[in-house]
Amino acid sequence: MTPPTASDRSAFGKANPHALATILEASETRRIISATDIYDISGVKLWAGNQPVSTSLQRKLLDRELRQPLETSLVAEDGVSAASLALAFEELLGGGSALLPLLQPHAQRLASLIKGLTLHPVAQLLLTAAQTARPEHYAHAVAAMALNGALMAAGGGDDAAVRLALLCGLLHGVDEMYIGPEHGEAEADRDLDFASYQQLVVHPHVGSLLLAQLTNYPADVARAVAEHR
Repeated sequence: MTPPTASDRSAFGKANPHALATILEASETRRIISATDIYDISGVKLWAGNQPVSTSLQRKLLDRELRQPLETSLVAEDGVSAASLALAFEELLGGGSALLPLLQPHAQRLASLIKGLTLHPVAQLLLTAAQTARPEHYAHAVAAMALNGALMAAGGGDDAAVRLALLCGLLHGVDEMYIGPEHGEAEADRDLDFASYQQLVVHPHVGSLLLAQLTNYPADVARAVAEHR
C-alpha cells in the first residue's frame, strides 16, 4: 500500500464519527479488525494491528489526526463478497421487485458478472458496515447495482462496461454513513431544512473522494458517484 498523500490526510485525516459509529455497530456481529497498527500523526500508537475493533477505539480516535486514513487500516474479514452480492441479486430477482421487467432479460449475464466483481478492502468495509448496521441502505445499493448493470447491458455494453456500471451502482451511496443520522435521506414527501440539504448535497463529493483517494477503482467510478445526484 502506498503512503497516504497530503490530500488523503486532509480529507480523511480524522475518523468521521458517524462512519466510525456505523463500523463499530457492525463489529458487534462481524469480524472487523485493524489490518495494521493505527498511529496518530505524531506517531502515538492508538491500536495494535490484527486486533478486533471495539468501542475503545472510538474513544482513542476522538479528535486525533491520523497518520493513515482509518478506512485503509480496517478490514472486514467476514464481510460482503462478490458471492454474497450474487446471492443478494438472486434474492432481488425472487422478491417481486418493480425492477424485474428491466432485470430479467439480462439476469443470467448480470449474475455471472457480479460473481466476478472485485471489492477493494475499503469498499468492502463500508458495504459490510452498511449491510449490518443499515440494511435498507445496503438493499438500495444492491438494487442500484442491478439496475445500472441492466441499463448498460440493454444499451449494448460489453462485459467490461457492464461490470463498471455494476460497481458504480453498488458504490454510489457508500458514503451515506458519513452523514449524521438526524439528516436522514432525501424523500419526495419531506421538506429538508438547510443543514440537511447541505449534508445531502455534499455526500456525493465525499463518496467520490473516498473512491478516488482510498481505492484503486477507475476514475469513472468516482466520477459517477460524484455526479449521481
